[in-house]
Amino acid sequence: MLQRFAVRGNRRKDSAYQIFQADANVEGVSSRRFFAQKLDYIHNNPVEEGLSATPVEYEYSSARNYFLGDDSLFRIDRPEW
Repeated sequence: MLQRFAVRGNRRKDSAYQIFQADANVEGVSSRRFFAQKLDYIHNNPVEEGLSATPVEYEYSSARNYFLGDDSLFRIDRPEW
């Protein structure tokens, strides 16, 4: 999996891997409301792209963990507020 995130070309000197685009605007999560907004956006991406009918149906989403309490596919670390 790391090979997919290996940085090619103009990469930062302090990192060999990159998940987000180099020009992505990184914004810190500063509140529960902001976290919920971003999580909702992420969970709804597969639905918007037609990959699933609902967020919990998408196999690679944490929506099942958050909405159903189902950690059977993978476990997530929930933020402690």
